[in-house]
Parts: sequence; C-alpha cells; structure tokens
Amino acid sequence: MIDDGLIVFTDIMISVSRVLIDDSDSRSWRERLKDVDVALPEIDEERLQLFADGLSELAREGNPTLARIKDEGFQRFLRRLLGAARYDRLELALRSDAAVMVVAVRRILRNIMPIAVALDDCFAVVRPGQMAHLSSLSQLSQFSQFSQLSYSVLQAILQIDTLLDKAIDIGLPILSVPAREEEVRASKLDLDELADQLHILLESQSGALINSLSRKLARKVQGARQALEFSEDGISQAANSLVELVDRLLRESFDRDSVVEWVEREYPQSRHLLLFEKEGRLRPTKRAEALCFVYAGQPAKDNANGLHELVATALAEARSVLEKIKHADTGSPEELDSLKRQMAAVEGALVYALRVGWAIAGDEELKALQVRLGS
Repeated sequence: MIDDGLIVFTDIMISVSRVLIDDSDSRSWRERLKDVDVALPEIDEERLQLFADGLSELAREGNPTLARIKDEGFQRFLRRLLGAARYDRLELALRSDAAVMVVAVRRILRNIMPIAVALDDCFAVVRPGQMAHLSSLSQLSQFSQFSQLSYSVLQAILQIDTLLDKAIDIGLPILSVPAREEEVRASKLDLDELADQLHILLESQSGALINSLSRKLARKVQGARQALEFSEDGISQAANSLVELVDRLLRESFDRDSVVEWVEREYPQSRHLLLFEKEGRLRPTKRAEALCFVYAGQPAKDNANGLHELVATALAEARSVLEKIKHADTGSPEELDSLKRQMAAVEGALVYALRVGWAIAGDEELKALQVRLGS
C-alpha cells in the first residue's frame, strides 16, 4: 500500500515542477512558488520520511506494487472498477504528470552539466593512489565508490538523458508541457563534443566568478592564457600565474591559523593527514587549505561531502604539478598537455567551490570572504 505521504509529496513535486519549467511565466521562481503554497503546509518531517521510505520500497526489484500496476489484468480490473471515462482521464493525467517530471529532470541535468565536466576535470588530475587516501579522509563511507567509476560524471548524465527518451517513447505527451525545444529529445552530441562545448562555458564561468571576487586574481588567469598564446616561455609563465592564483586565493580566503582551527574542529580524525608541525607551530597542508576553501569555512562534520574532498584534493594536486612544471620548463608537448589538464582542473575546482561548496555559507560569511579577497 502506497502511503498518503508519498502521494502528497509526489503531487507537490509535480506541481512545483510544472510551475518552474514554464518559461512563459516571467515572474521570479519565488513568486511562482506562491501558486503551490497551499499544498506545502501538508509536508512535515514525518511525511518526508514516509516519502523516502516509499521511494525505497518502490525501488526494490520485484516490488509487488509496481508489478500489480504493470499487470494488464490489474489494469483491466481497474478500468472496470473506475469506469472507462474516469480511467482514461486518470491515465491521461498520469501521463501528463510523468511528462512534466521528465522535462524537469532533463532541465536539471542540463543545468548541472558544467559542474559535471568540472568534476571530470578534477578526477583527471587525482592520482589513483590518492583515491584510497580520499576514502580514509572522507567522512562518507560511500566515497570509496568514486574510485570504482569507469566513466565520467558527464557520461553518466548523458546516459540518464538518453534513458529519459525511453519514457517519452512510451507515449508521454511531451509536447503538451512547457518544454524547451532542446528538452524534447536527448542531446545529439557525443561525449567529447559536449565536453568541448562545456569547457568553453566553464572557462567563461570561472573567469566571471574569479573576477567577481578579485580583479587582481582574475588577471592571473588572463595572464596564464596570454602567456601560452604569445610568450616563448609561455608554459613556465602560465604555470607560475596559476600557482600564484591558487596560493593567493587560498591564503587570502582563510589565514593559516583559521585553517588549522577549522581542521581540528571538523576533521579531528584526519589531522595527521592535513596538519604538520614547523618551527613549533601547526601548519595546514595545501590540501587542508583547499578543503577549508571549498567548504567556505563552514561546518563539515555534519555535512561531509565526498565531492568537496575530491575537488579540494584535485586543486592541491594541480597546484603541486604546476609548481613542478614552472621549474622544469622543458617546453615539450607532454608538458603543455599536462599544463592544460592542470589549468582545467583549477578552473573546474573553482567553479565547483564557488557555485556548490559556497552555497551553504550565509550572506554574512560570503561578504566577509569577498572583503578578504578584495572584491
């Protein structure tokens, strides 16, 4: 038996999705949600738990509820019980609601694709051995599953996007809901083509985000790109600019003492991995500074996020490799390829940190960070 809480919550999700995907409505999303405020008071913590339990039950293989709904005999029985006209109206409403959810899910997937390619860039620079260390650092036991990934995050999203077409192909009235033209079908681009397009978008986003924090730091990124394009010593100069960017961004966001205090409070079980002693004082590693930066100095103990830890590790690792490139300066094609990978990882890490990691920080904390970074 499906609990009322699951039905109510699903109905609200569909109502909210239907309101938010309508591009013809020029109102802000807050104003639009007022249209569904009537249903919102019905949701409380107990119903949320019932909803989660219901989803878990429906997800089990061989679930009797789903099997009964799919059974043609049950459908004929239901049609006789409700009457043909009522049954047809119910089926049409269900198909319409399913179409709304398909569009809503697809829109969410399209919006998070830049974050997906940013994570792929971070995965690309994290060495296999570091994944094991990440599992020991992470406060999430499921983080170890990241090391089992055989494909990219972006590829996983593309696969889900393609699966949604199968739902449309069973006869969902996708054209009857306010879908954008590109949301009617899955993307026709392959993984590499889509990644190339998203990297252009990611480069633009990272530049805009860094510029919003500090024009001085934004010039470091511009300098790295200009050095690669115009300077004979471009690889070394670009690496140097990127190392300075990372160092100043981490140092000016949180001073060393603040990072040490944050680590001891939020990662006491991993302090031996994140702190070291020098001249009688505790100092944070670059990884610790990157962690504090990605979390915006906010609590991690109760909100541990394996992706945050991956991104912080990638940022520290990219900085370390860039430091070596800066001093090696062989100018070889391999060195250039490595530099581009590290640059993509730095940009991806910054976009993820500023768009996702900093989202939990309050307005006052964000303003304080902006002031320290010179915005």
